[in-house]
Amino acid sequence: MDISFGVNMHSGILSEGGISKYAVFLADEAGFRFEGWPMVINVTAENKANGTTCCDINAYKNVRIKAELPENVTQVRLEVVPVYEDDGWSDAMPAGLMTGLVKDWYDPAFVRLSHACRRSHPLRLVALLVAVVAYFFVGAQSRSTPETGKRPP
Repeated sequence: MDISFGVNMHSGILSEGGISKYAVFLADEAGFRFEGWPMVINVTAENKANGTTCCDINAYKNVRIKAELPENVTQVRLEVVPVYEDDGWSDAMPAGLMTGLVKDWYDPAFVRLSHACRRSHPLRLVALLVAVVAYFFVGAQSRSTPETGKRPP
């Protein structure tokens, strides 16, 4: 997929001062980055459309995004954040521009399910217990003699 975005705005002014690049992260439906997943791509000044400078909302145009989604995830948001660098340190900002939901094509036949944490409903255990007791109770009654109601020796 391709995305386009403009330059950074700081204190109401369009500015890229101190920004070395922009990082694109995958985020869940609520907008939280997937923990432990690295950025998808770094977008640098070389990606600017025709050497665009200030004030263009599509300064970074048609940036191609290719990413593998986390397992069993079929829709994500993309988050574009500025990365500041100064004197040997680099830091991606904690929040940035967020896209709408991007839905991936998937076929349910190829989606793996994990029931590792699946717990049985408590009533299933009760039903099993009732069935076992009923089996032994009915079985004991059918083995007793009709005249005395007692089991044969």
